[in-house]
Amino acid sequence: MNVTRHAKVRQDQRGISTEAVEAAVSYGRIIRGRNAEVYFLGVREVRQAHARGIDLRRAKNVQVVLSHDGAVITCYRTARPSRDWCRRRRSQRGGQW
Repeated sequence: MNVTRHAKVRQDQRGISTEAVEAAVSYGRIIRGRNAEVYFLGVREVRQAHARGIDLRRAKNVQVVLSHDGAVITCYRTARPSRDWCRRRRSQRGGQW
């Protein structure tokens, strides 16, 4: 996985392991924006993985932003995905608010 210098610095500052970033990209829900893809590993995804015998508790609430070429731009922990990302996704499809 290609990680930008900025993402590596933020990952280290925020105490997010490489395994947590990889788990979010592998098992998280995806929100597509105009310029990036966001992967969010929330409670629902952790429960679903646990039902399959995969323990992702340490990666819970990790959000990873990837460029369209697959490079990790940044990562952080959040209780829920940003509404801004969701709105962009809906507006791309031409849906109503």
